[in-house]
Amino acid sequence: MFDQERENDKSAEDFYTLSGTTVKFQQFDVPIEGLPLLERILSKHPNFMSKCTYGNAMRKEMFKSLVAVLLDIECTPIKRLNLHKVLEWKDVLSELQSMRFYVGFILDWLKTTATSCIIRDGEMKLAELTMKIADLEKEIAAKDARIGHLVQLDPGGFVLLYEHYLDLLLTSYCATLEA
Repeated sequence: MFDQERENDKSAEDFYTLSGTTVKFQQFDVPIEGLPLLERILSKHPNFMSKCTYGNAMRKEMFKSLVAVLLDIECTPIKRLNLHKVLEWKDVLSELQSMRFYVGFILDWLKTTATSCIIRDGEMKLAELTMKIADLEKEIAAKDARIGHLVQLDPGGFVLLYEHYLDLLLTSYCATLEA
C-alpha cells in the first residue's frame, strides 16, 4: 500500500495554514514557520536539495509544501495519526522527491509510521471483535441455560415444539429450493 504510486492532489494549505511571511534559506524564499525545521534537516542532510534544478519560483512552492507537511506531522497528535493522513504526507513528499528534493529519509520514517498505524488499527479491530465474541458467548450461554430450564420443566413438550419448528424450517427451505 505504501509503495504504490499515487498522484498528489493536495496543496500546502491542505496540511497547515502558513502565515505567508517568507525568509531566505540557502538563497531561497521559504515560509518563516519552517525555518527551524529546514535548518535541522540541512544539519543532518546537507545535500537534501542539491540535485534540485528548479528555479526560485518553483522551489518556493516546493518549500511551502515541504514545510506545511513537516508542520502537520509535528502538530498531529499520535492518537489522531492514521494511515490516510500518512499516505497524504507520503504523496506530497514523493512528488518532492521526483523533483529531486532528497526527502527519502522522511519517506522511510513515514513507511515505518504507516506500518505502526496498520498494526494499531488491526489491534483495535481485533479487540472489538474479541469483545463482540465474548458478548455473543454470554448470550449463547444464557439461551442455552434457558433451553435447559425449559426442557427440565416439560421435556416432552419441548421436544415436540422443537420437532415442529424443524418441520417448519424444512418446509420453508424446500419451498425456497422449488421457487
